[in-house]
Amino acid sequence: MGRAGTLLKLPFLAASLCILVAAAPLRVGDIEITKAWARPTVPSANEGVAYLTISNHGKTAEALIGVSTPAAKRAELHTSETMNGMMQMRAASSLEIPPAGTLALEPGGDHIMLLGLAAPLKRGDNLELTLIFQHQGKLEISVPIMDASP
Repeated sequence: MGRAGTLLKLPFLAASLCILVAAAPLRVGDIEITKAWARPTVPSANEGVAYLTISNHGKTAEALIGVSTPAAKRAELHTSETMNGMMQMRAASSLEIPPAGTLALEPGGDHIMLLGLAAPLKRGDNLELTLIFQHQGKLEISVPIMDASP
C-alpha cells in the first residue's frame, strides 16, 4: 500500500484509539481513571451527567478540583447527600482522593454535572472531558456515552 492508502487510514485509526482509551483504564502518574461513562440525554435536555472512578496510587492525597468540556457551557463537580430524609445535590469545589484510595463518581453520589449542553449526548458517541487535579494538573479523557456503567 502506498502513502496515500496509509494517509486514508489515519482518521480511522485515531477514532479507534479514542474509543480504546475510553474503554480501557487510563493511568497518568499516580492517578488511574476507570469505569468512565456518560448517560445519554433526550433531545430537549439542557443538562447531562458523567461518572468515573479515580484511583490514587500515590502516597499523598490528591483532589479533583475542576472539570471542563466543549460539550457544555459549564461542567461542575457535584456531591449528593441525604438531609432530613431527602436526597440533595450540591456543587462541590473539590472532591478528595485519599492516598492509596479511590473516589467513585456514580449515580446517587458524587458526579460530574454538565450544564448548558451544546447538543444531546447520544448513545455510542464519546464525551471529551478535561479533569483538573490539584497536583496532577489537567488530564484529558474520552468518555463513552452509554446506558449503564461499564
